[in-house]
Amino acid sequence: PAVSAENVQWETLFKEELALIVSPQHALAGLKSVSFQTIAQTPLALLTHEYISRRIIDAAFMKSMSAPLVHIETNSIDAILQMVANTQLATIKTPRLIQGNENLIPIPIKPAIVRSAGILTRRGVNLSPAANIVVEMLRKDFLVTP
Repeated sequence: PAVSAENVQWETLFKEELALIVSPQHALAGLKSVSFQTIAQTPLALLTHEYISRRIIDAAFMKSMSAPLVHIETNSIDAILQMVANTQLATIKTPRLIQGNENLIPIPIKPAIVRSAGILTRRGVNLSPAANIVVEMLRKDFLVTP
């Protein structure tokens, strides 16, 4: 049978806001929040377009009627974070990625870029025992209850 929106259910595990990530020496490091217009003038290192997080960022810029100033694109998050820590480049990531790293500072973006992670399943279809175990592991590790 064909899969349609009515046949699929979504369970949100968590939502998180993305932030502008900079080094402590960056010109924007002291800001409490940053706008899309300011970010549009800031040289960025971003993931390539094959990543959904990049597409979320691009869509947020389009909605704000601005465009990111991308200087470097790569498929390595570690390389991006190293470049940001050691240059005047910035990036847009979840602050969770830099917890405990004193070489990087998150600055909230206003209006926020929010991404969701969750589980898609077919409505009314029982999952296999192995799939049930995976779903329960995901819920245990990632489900955030309000």
